[in-house]
Amino acid sequence: MTEVIEAQITCPSCGFSKVETMPTNACQHFYRCEGCGELLRPLRGHCCVFCSYGDSPCPPKQRARRGLAKATAFEAGPMTSHAQTGSSPPELWDRIARLYDLQLFLEKPALRTAIALAGPRSEDRVLDVGTGTGALLRELARSGSRPAQVVGVDASKRMLERARSAGLPDEWQIEQVDARRLPFADGRFSLVFAAYLINVLSDEDGRAVLREAQRVLAPDGRLVVVAPVEPSSPFARPYRWLAELLPGRLPRFFAGIRLLDPEPLIRAAGFQTERRRYVGLGYPSVCQLAVRNGAER
Repeated sequence: MTEVIEAQITCPSCGFSKVETMPTNACQHFYRCEGCGELLRPLRGHCCVFCSYGDSPCPPKQRARRGLAKATAFEAGPMTSHAQTGSSPPELWDRIARLYDLQLFLEKPALRTAIALAGPRSEDRVLDVGTGTGALLRELARSGSRPAQVVGVDASKRMLERARSAGLPDEWQIEQVDARRLPFADGRFSLVFAAYLINVLSDEDGRAVLREAQRVLAPDGRLVVVAPVEPSSPFARPYRWLAELLPGRLPRFFAGIRLLDPEPLIRAAGFQTERRRYVGLGYPSVCQLAVRNGAER
């Protein structure tokens, strides 16, 4: 794979973009926007400004990911083609489906925060991308204003079997779908959730999923993304170390999983963040509410 040394960096304040040459053997920690003059710094959990605001990770990060992909491909056997893309394959989730709900108590604080950010209404048309065993939909069903039209999609057959047996409302739909190619009409939904999904995909697949989310959202629709991030505590370093170690050492169960600030991917897909909350309980996570660029609210 050819190393990318140029990236388009976009200022989150004014939207000014410029293609810059990235340093090949170091991480750049500051960048002065030529549009508004703001001094950009890396987002929490990112090594440099290009990984935070660019359309490509920096060369050191690219090399690190290639090394992880090679190690994962070597250990993964039949999963090699999936592992090389950096995305967790459906087979992985099929394998762990029956055990997945054992850790839901660590997801629930962020899932509940995401629902509160979204402010669901009974008239909403909701899509949950990467619904898994239906964890977010279960919380949504318990919320005060339960939407009548809800669709949950996932690529894993076994995870969806668990979702269908989770006691969700009968009128809600559960479908096996590739989130990169959603089989829904443009503008069908008013609210799309992507909880703990983007962080198990490669950046390329993550952008594809978010572009599809934008396509199926109504012009005034809302997107809510949840992703695990580096905690703001003394435990940050061992937590990050464990998150980086497990995918390489145990690819049959952790391939593709990573800590990820979703802001650059959200912005690259044509969204602007309206609200963002950090959740320290359970998995340290960030929840972001975003709308289409230029949407009137």
